[in-house]
Amino acid sequence: MIRKGFLWGSIFALVYYFNHSLFFMANSISSDIIRKEMLFISTMADGFFIGLFLMAIHQRPLRKMPDIFLAFAVTTALVHIMKEIFPMPRPVTVFGDGLVHWEGIRLTVNSFPSGHSAAAFFLTRVMTYKNPSRKSVILWMLLGMNAALSRVVIGVHFPIDILAGSLIGFYGADFIIKKSFLRKRKIIRFFYILSPFLGLVLSFFYLFFYTERIPEYEFVTIPLVFMLGIIFLKKALGFVWPQKFKKTENSAIHKTSTINIFFPVVQFFIFIYIALKTLLQPFRYLLLFLFVIILIAYSMELGYVFHLARHQIYVMSHYRSLESWAQESENTKYADKIKLIRKASAFARDIYGMPHSKSYSQVVDLKREAIGTMITVSHPYEFRTLSFFFPIAGSFSYLGFFDQNVLRSFLRHYKNQGYDINLGEIAAYSTLQFFTDPVFNTYLNQSDEWLIQLVFHEMAHERLFFKDDVFFSEQLAVYLQHRMKNDFMEVFPGSVQRETIHANPQFRKTVSALFKNLKQNLQGVYLSDISPIVKLIRKHLAILAFYGDFTRLSQQNGEFSLLEQYPIESINNALFLQSERYRHSPEAFERIYETCRENAASMTTEQIMNANMTMRKQSMQCFLEKISALKRCSPEDRKLFAESRHVYSEIMESCVQKNPQN
Repeated sequence: MIRKGFLWGSIFALVYYFNHSLFFMANSISSDIIRKEMLFISTMADGFFIGLFLMAIHQRPLRKMPDIFLAFAVTTALVHIMKEIFPMPRPVTVFGDGLVHWEGIRLTVNSFPSGHSAAAFFLTRVMTYKNPSRKSVILWMLLGMNAALSRVVIGVHFPIDILAGSLIGFYGADFIIKKSFLRKRKIIRFFYILSPFLGLVLSFFYLFFYTERIPEYEFVTIPLVFMLGIIFLKKALGFVWPQKFKKTENSAIHKTSTINIFFPVVQFFIFIYIALKTLLQPFRYLLLFLFVIILIAYSMELGYVFHLARHQIYVMSHYRSLESWAQESENTKYADKIKLIRKASAFARDIYGMPHSKSYSQVVDLKREAIGTMITVSHPYEFRTLSFFFPIAGSFSYLGFFDQNVLRSFLRHYKNQGYDINLGEIAAYSTLQFFTDPVFNTYLNQSDEWLIQLVFHEMAHERLFFKDDVFFSEQLAVYLQHRMKNDFMEVFPGSVQRETIHANPQFRKTVSALFKNLKQNLQGVYLSDISPIVKLIRKHLAILAFYGDFTRLSQQNGEFSLLEQYPIESINNALFLQSERYRHSPEAFERIYETCRENAASMTTEQIMNANMTMRKQSMQCFLEKISALKRCSPEDRKLFAESRHVYSEIMESCVQKNPQN
């Protein structure tokens, strides 16, 4: 601490000594484009924008939100107090208009310290706290320095002003956020509710009463503030009108109401307006700067998408036909597996009406034993997954990774924020007919029964997928894979070798009861009105008690494989959510299918060999039509149906009443 203080003191003294010389070095830039871009950067570093931006992104990490607001208020107040204590003149007052190249508003007093620099480095510290990776730190530090330097380039501050402001913003945020002065749950909840309303007030003030707007860039600043106001309005309505904005337990968002479509559409058109207006300006590099900001803000998400693209390009460039690949000497042992895949996919298409796509007609050798790794991210004190939204594809409660470096970046990001994470091997995946899904080499070392279930599961996704409800989609695919597997083995007896279950059924039942009891205990801890630290301690104690019983039971029954499958560090909320996603499907699906089969049986009068085939096809068509009709329902309604709390007719009646136009 003393060394750091001595270092900054020395730098401060040097900058103060060469203050005027450094000012003229930066202020003497003659390029109009650079000066206008610096004015734009300075405009975006305004404390109003920083405050509004922080309120718009405050949800992660939620427990730090009150401290972030407190730190912003304290640093802002400190900057203004110091401006009154040290009433330093601005450069234009010291040197006159003839020597200073100033842009924007002509300011003459209260130079020390720089409020814009303080706000910029405050944001830098908050964003690097949220994502402390080296790439993030470098990018945000460069942005902060650029914003601070812009104040000298446009002639409104001296270098000593921006240095003092930067130190106040950065270390003020660092001290208060790390100390966590506001940790009580009620305070966190209060700030969570207050922030959108405060954001609305500040947006309104900026639009109608703020006097320091730069006229040259109002075509950008006013639409941006208006767009932020739209975001705050939606969040505020979420508290006033929760039934239209409530998230389900699996984080899928109810998007059926018109109001939920209105907000993103308005934001999209505002962004297009800003882009078009910028293109008409002589300083087109501003548009590039806007996109750079967006790229930085979403750098991790874009990195994830790019890594998916790399994987898909590799897959598409390594397609091989199943037959030619199986004829190679080292692959002849897989000939029976490939015939089984062909047979199963043809059965699913011809008998059950699965899509007639080119999937599973090609093979790709990944040169590794696993396709990739899947992660589920859960909130640490509730059984709710973190949702990841991608345009067109929809919302997902999990992510798949094919590059370990990208995976490590994501793990570090979410672990630093305290989330629970579960890792699992990717058995297979479907691109939902966007691309041709191949047979990967990793499939062919599995059992016959596992293999056909995998094919049926992914083909079920191709046939019917709920973009706003991945949890329900997975349950449906699990049901269909078991339904088609049983029928396939009935139609083609002896073609599939059944898997042998070695575990004692009573042992598995006891283990299942242990996991269920642990979840109930954790649920009680999470719902209790205690501090997060106490919750964390009780959570770990409950897991330790569970794992002691689990270990003892496994050792007594000689089931050591389960201990390897579930190490103690893997027992968390994300594990429960991940396992529930792929649990055996609900009885509600079976009731619908049986009803459809009874109707098909009464209609099937052909006295021919394929009467059963016809009945199966009609039954599945009826079943899929009924389940597809649930797309007009919200995830909450589908959850009630899956949990057998309401029968199908009641659910559909409710959905029609809520969404009569769908």
